[in-house]
Amino acid sequence: MSGYVPFEGSIFDTVPIARQRLKATLSTAGAADIRELHKNAVLELQTASALEASRVNNITVLRQEDETLSLSRKK
Repeated sequence: MSGYVPFEGSIFDTVPIARQRLKATLSTAGAADIRELHKNAVLELQTASALEASRVNNITVLRQEDETLSLSRKK
């Protein structure tokens, strides 16, 4: 998928939100920090319909392939 996120406002407002989203992502992946995420994460193919179901917000899609990559925990 290729796309962009439209202007979201002041960096002073968006950075704290991005930080919370990163913390939530790390928690979901079972990682304490980015190093652990990098060490243990596995990329898996995700279908376009699964991507649509995940409801990625605020992205204007320019191009979408049949399959994209998603992050998951190592098993």
